[in-house]
Amino acid sequence: MRYFVDISYDGSSYHGWQIQNNARTVQGVLNEALSTILRTDISSIGSGRTDTGVHAIMQMVHFDHEKEIDADQLMAKLNSLLPKDIAINHLMRVKESASARFDAMSRGYVYKMHKHKSPFKEGQSYHFNQSLDLEQMNLCCDLIKKWEDFEAMSKVKTEVNNFNCEIFNANWEKHNDGTHFHVSANRFLRGMVRA
Repeated sequence: MRYFVDISYDGSSYHGWQIQNNARTVQGVLNEALSTILRTDISSIGSGRTDTGVHAIMQMVHFDHEKEIDADQLMAKLNSLLPKDIAINHLMRVKESASARFDAMSRGYVYKMHKHKSPFKEGQSYHFNQSLDLEQMNLCCDLIKKWEDFEAMSKVKTEVNNFNCEIFNANWEKHNDGTHFHVSANRFLRGMVRA
């Protein structure tokens, strides 16, 4: 039986989502908690990878288990066992063919900047105290939305069939807590958003 998990995390203490040798990752911690509670080896699959230090408001994950699970009970147990910087928001059974990775219709990032130094925004937002011309920056974003081939913005050693991505949204917005860059697409390549 297949289950989807909606997970949030503060990635400050992790080397990204995906399991790596000799590094603490969100997937590794989640798999360990699931395996402990369900008393069998569980290997989860996420909707995508994240880099070291990246946070997730909502990332979808799936895993398989041979027995029926009480989703609410498992969610409560996981939230008790997981560290404070990882939270399970929702857990539900889905059809066997459902995939957190391949059925995802969009993925999105928000990059935050703040103008005035604040210890409460450290690790959550970039301190940048220069003036920004959001109108010109958004004109550049309009150009990005028209592109399709993002090979130039991808890491060289990546295992993909093509470099085409559909950008749904890319824009800069002024907020009370600073300036935010929003970007969403049907998929992202390795290193693409940072580039």
